[in-house]
Amino acid sequence: MNNIYALYKGEKLLMIGTIKEIAKHQNIKEKTVRYYQTPAHLRRNEKSHIGNYKVLVKLEVEDE
Repeated sequence: MNNIYALYKGEKLLMIGTIKEIAKHQNIKEKTVRYYQTPAHLRRNEKSHIGNYKVLVKLEVEDE
C-alpha cells in the first residue's frame, strides 16, 4: 500500500495523494516533494517568517 500525503502551501491544501502523484501534478521531482517534509526545509522556512511555504504531511489511514 502506498502512503498518502497532503501538500499544503501556507494554510491552503493543494493536493492529497502519493508522492508520485503530487510530483506529477505539481510538475516537480519526487525528491523535491519528499524534501517538503524534512526538518531542514521546515527550519529554513520558519526563519523566513513568510509562512507561505509548501509542507508535506503524511496522513494516517485507518484500517477497515
